Parts: sequence; structure tokens; C-alpha cells
Amino acid sequence: PVLLVHGWESRASRYAKVVTRLLELGYSPLAFDAPGHGESDGDSTTLTEYRDAIGQLHEAHGPFEAVVAHSFGVTASFLALRDGVRARRVVAISSVPDFGYVVDAFCAHTGLTPRLRDELRHRIERDLYPGEADPWARFSVLTGVADPRPPLLLVHDEDDEAVGPEQARRIAAAYGERARTLTTRRFGHRRILGSPQLVAAVGDFVSTGAVSGGLPGAEAAR
Repeated sequence: PVLLVHGWESRASRYAKVVTRLLELGYSPLAFDAPGHGESDGDSTTLTEYRDAIGQLHEAHGPFEAVVAHSFGVTASFLALRDGVRARRVVAISSVPDFGYVVDAFCAHTGLTPRLRDELRHRIERDLYPGEADPWARFSVLTGVADPRPPLLLVHDEDDEAVGPEQARRIAAAYGERARTLTTRRFGHRRILGSPQLVAAVGDFVSTGAVSGGLPGAEAAR
């Protein structure tokens, strides 16, 4: 089984072309619509609900040959990996590496003042994650890399309008030589999921652990 984890305001069907390629290679793709997304009930969700869904699927179908995650799904997948989910390889697409990045990007986009940003962070801590002493560190890909570290492929588009490609380089630097990176062009944050380069790279990496044109993590970070 290969688990596919979609991003924020997205759905499992975004992986249609990836699913087709994985089936051709003999794998069993497994995907879900998070609460408040796609065909699932509700109108909202949290990072821990994402994590719990991944954990339940792991109990039923794991360990996974690979986890393929996009955007916010990357953050949730790394959290699940630290909490016991096992995968032989990981593909992280358009990665959101740090939970604080989501809030800071939102505040920058909407022009919120530093005071309002701090208030927003406080409300998130109080209302969404009351049981977490420090969700900003706990939910960060950068400060909590899972051990043992499975091989990681980071795919990011240089024209990503939502998450800058430098975020993939930050993860590559934290992950070290176990990471490889692949850069695409002109697909942006969402269309990258259907790009021929991404579909081919996922198939190659899941099946062989290699990807044509991918840079080792340390070199990509430099």
C-alpha cells in the first residue's frame, strides 16, 4: 500500500494521475478526504485530525511502502511518522515545513499587525490544540524529523505561488543525505500534482528509491 495525503482545501482525487501510475507498477494506492474536505462530512479540520486519520489507516493497512503527501498534508504526515506510522519512503510535494509558516503566511497576506498575529497564535494554541504545550515546535517538520529516517524525495515548483521553493531546501538541510530534491517549473502549487514530471518521479522513487535529475539533500540546501 502507498498512502496519498492531500493538502488544505484539496481532496484525494487530485492524485488521479499518480494513482494510475502506482497501479501500473503494482502498488495499492490508498487515499482519504480529510474532515471538511472532498466527500467527507464537516466544514473544518485540524492537523491532529489529519494525523489521526493517517494513523487509523496505518493500523488497518500499514506499514506503507511509501507516503506521498502534498502541502499541509506533508506537515501532517511527518507528525504521523513521529507518532508511530511507518513508511519505507516518503515523497513530500510543495511542502509546508513548519506549522508557524501557515499562520505567518496568512498574516502577511491579509496584512495583520504583529499584535493581531500574536493573538491569532494564542487562540490557535488555546482553542485548537489545548493539550499541546508547544504546537509550533511539535508540529514542525524541521525540529522533529522522524527516526529512523526513511529516504525522502522533495518535489517543489519554482513558480509555487503559495509556498516558496526555499521551504523545500530548509527540509533538505534538516534531513541531510537521506533527502533528494526535484524542481519543476510553471505548474505552481496545485497543478504540480498532475504534472508528468511529478507522476514519473513518484513512480520511480517509490519503486526504486531513485529519481532522474534529483539532487542530494545537502547539495540542494546549498
